[in-house]
Amino acid sequence: AFEPLQAVCPFDVVQSGYKIKFRRRGISPVATIAEGDLGLDQQLKQVREMDSQLPSSLVCNFLDRSRNYDSNQQSWERPSTGAVNTRTMEIPAGLTATQAAQVIERLGYLYWLERVDFGPFSLPQTFAHLEPADVVTLTTSYATYELRLTSVNYKSDGSIECMARLNQAATYTSLAEADDVPDGAIVGRA
Repeated sequence: AFEPLQAVCPFDVVQSGYKIKFRRRGISPVATIAEGDLGLDQQLKQVREMDSQLPSSLVCNFLDRSRNYDSNQQSWERPSTGAVNTRTMEIPAGLTATQAAQVIERLGYLYWLERVDFGPFSLPQTFAHLEPADVVTLTTSYATYELRLTSVNYKSDGSIECMARLNQAATYTSLAEADDVPDGAIVGRA
């Protein structure tokens, strides 16, 4: 039930103790993790989804507020890619064409940004405050990554096992524009 809303306004649903939290995406990092915190015997594992499995275009069907909630469609394409897949999604929400164009652009960029999974990697007990959906900065000798934790599991030995995906706060802001019919205008049908 939350998926259509998550497409419009990206957020994660997280269990925190006995509460359920709704965490908006695009936040600043809450912790910095140094390579030494991963342990001496641990390398940062990365698994990348094949580009051919990702969408080269997205199509969004939505209810257009500017057209008296008549069906409308916006699309997004990623140029210069070997991918040929098109994904179509239904958003049962009243949006303007520009809002829908921004939603579909943001989703397209997120599919490609989050194609790399990091982990599992272990952290010491000093990071026990971390929860899924937290954004962290991981600094290694070869790169610095901004990651959004997708899972956090507490192990019996006191360590914390995490999985993560790449994160960029700028991805959650879209300036896409669409040709829009003024609010309240009635569009005739042929």
